[in-house]
Amino acid sequence: MNPGQTREMVVVVVHLALWSQLGVLTRIYLDRFFADGCSGSFGVCLTSQGLRHNSLGAYFPDLASNMLGSFIMGLLAASATLNLPTKKNMAILPQDSPLQAVPELHIGLRTGFCGSLTTFASWEYSLVTGLIGGLGKQGGQWAEFLWGLIIGLHLSLASYAFGERCALIVDRYLVPGGQVETDLERIEERERETVEAERRGDLGRDVRGLDMDDFGTDQRIQGLVEDGDEITYVLRPSAQQAIQQGPATVVIIERQPGETPDGPGSTAGRELVAGQPNGQLQPSACRFKTARGGGSSSNGETHESADGVGDVESGGRSAEIGRGGAGSLNVVVPGQAHDGFAKVPWLRAFLLHEPEKYMLLRKTNLVIAALLALVLALFITLTVVDNRPSHAGRRAQWLAVLFGPFGCTLRWLLSKYNYKLPGKWRWLPFGTFTANMIACIVDYIVGGTSQKVGHLGSWATIVLYAIRTGFCGALSTVSTFVAEIHTQLKLVPEVLHAYTYSIGSLLTAAALGVFIYGSMVWST
Repeated sequence: MNPGQTREMVVVVVHLALWSQLGVLTRIYLDRFFADGCSGSFGVCLTSQGLRHNSLGAYFPDLASNMLGSFIMGLLAASATLNLPTKKNMAILPQDSPLQAVPELHIGLRTGFCGSLTTFASWEYSLVTGLIGGLGKQGGQWAEFLWGLIIGLHLSLASYAFGERCALIVDRYLVPGGQVETDLERIEERERETVEAERRGDLGRDVRGLDMDDFGTDQRIQGLVEDGDEITYVLRPSAQQAIQQGPATVVIIERQPGETPDGPGSTAGRELVAGQPNGQLQPSACRFKTARGGGSSSNGETHESADGVGDVESGGRSAEIGRGGAGSLNVVVPGQAHDGFAKVPWLRAFLLHEPEKYMLLRKTNLVIAALLALVLALFITLTVVDNRPSHAGRRAQWLAVLFGPFGCTLRWLLSKYNYKLPGKWRWLPFGTFTANMIACIVDYIVGGTSQKVGHLGSWATIVLYAIRTGFCGALSTVSTFVAEIHTQLKLVPEVLHAYTYSIGSLLTAAALGVFIYGSMVWST
């Protein structure tokens, strides 16, 4: 990893740390608001810990936060996720909004805030403890257990789908320059291509039949993190298709044999720009021969010669696609950077002389870093100062917020293993699955330890609560989980991976709970 990528990773982690703390804090107080009314405190009585039968045990405490986080995840979806013809990293923002060019912020909002606001581990833990008993619970609540799994999954899926529909409404009616109508033909064609690719077994990272929603359609940061949280099945256009679908302005740099881009006699400065007044290239006569015998096409088709050099023509434009060899033409699409610095957004903006974008990225990162420092100082101070015995619960909440970034960052790192399994399991988002299972295991061990030991000291109780609510709550996620299921549901009935993934995840976590937590409780 070069220094630029290291700096970029630090920036992403800073965004994750800030937004994950806000997500954990929101989850804690949202859970309290919907449950504290049952004990006479401020709030309403809609969810419950399920201490006994017929006590709303199926409506687990994190139900509301899972629904809200899933809704926001859908609302912040990229245009590729919504099958919009425009390329926007956030569909609810205008295409020319400066915030479209800040991928770290998108990661912070989706992976950091939404991922930490929702929690898979606490959901399973609450239902498993009601099924087995212990920790003040009656046990044997098998009906509440099954019903809790069903409504937890369906309400989160519905919230995510509702968020996507709200994003479509915002894009059409509220965003300047939004879509007048949906490109239904393109959506249907894309879905057909996706199903066909799935049948062939081509829908994996090698051919990249996936587009990362954590990074939207922005490719600049994909070299740093290969996978993000939310994945949508979208057939990525090839380089030739990018030229075909790109803007009318195509910069073509010609080099003669023996010349290098920066060497003596280079003609790198000789640019022919289609559609520009000073360009010598006419849009209707844009045709060049390939370097080694590749032919040109006059019917809009794209073909490639044996050495990988080809030409493309579309809409009156034709240009050669080469590998940079001598005598070839390098086609540069505006907005797409060279691989050398495409992975580092701030460096790309600086080298391409985009001062406004560079300053925006810099200011955004500085503001997020300053806010993170303030939030860390605040919660560290509250954890230390708020030390009255009657405030132990609040102290545990402050510490849980501080533990959130560790779980969120680990989940982000694990997400790079999504869709990386070999063979027929390549469709599985293994990173998300692993993060959820690890969080469940830690939750069960912590809960079983509390049951086995019995009375714990004040600090032990605070730390264990912080681990469960902060670290495990942020390590596991429901918003990403339902986003992946929602995407795979588009392939039904041809492909049933959505059911395999959803039911398999829920039952695996429950089986781990019965084995780990149950064995610790039953042996007490």
